[in-house]
Amino acid sequence: MKYRKPAPLSTRQPKSVACVGGDAVAAQPFSSNSVVLPFEDPAAFESMRNAFLEQFRPATAMEMLLIDDIAASRWRMLRVIGMQTAYTNAQLEKSSAGNPLLALESIMNTPTMRLLMKMEATERRAYESAWRKLTALQKERKKEERRPSAAAQAASQPAAEPAERSWPSVQNEPTPPPLTSARNGHHSHASVAGQYPGDVRV
Repeated sequence: MKYRKPAPLSTRQPKSVACVGGDAVAAQPFSSNSVVLPFEDPAAFESMRNAFLEQFRPATAMEMLLIDDIAASRWRMLRVIGMQTAYTNAQLEKSSAGNPLLALESIMNTPTMRLLMKMEATERRAYESAWRKLTALQKERKKEERRPSAAAQAASQPAAEPAERSWPSVQNEPTPPPLTSARNGHHSHASVAGQYPGDVRV
């Protein structure tokens, strides 16, 4: 197959990708040809990718890219598992061992099977890493989306009236009894004598 040099990044035109969870997001177009081999089923890959889109409902271009990584890693991992099964079946047909379990043990220790298991582990790590990044990114985005709504809700509520300030009650000083009028308009000292401490009779 002839190698075709990709176009420079500066000449690539971003494509608007409709997200399941919101408005269209500008992102690079994704082609299943970069993942699906000629003998594999592109419709099966697209069905799996659409299932991830429906589950995560991306709202940004970065979330779309992570979903593409998840779908690609999962597809490659399933491919390697299929390779392991095909290799095992082929080796079992060639084996002369009477016990298939002993033959399987010998197959699992071959360099080819070890390489296939290492390839599976690599794709599984990539799949799980993209999954964790996507869930963390969406969690942070949803947290940021809730903050303005909470602030707007608080602003829409009427401001509470300030509580009336209550002053402490002060007990009035005792009012002295009125002086009794005496003859000739003079106050009698005797009428108030003894009413207050320290009073001195005159």
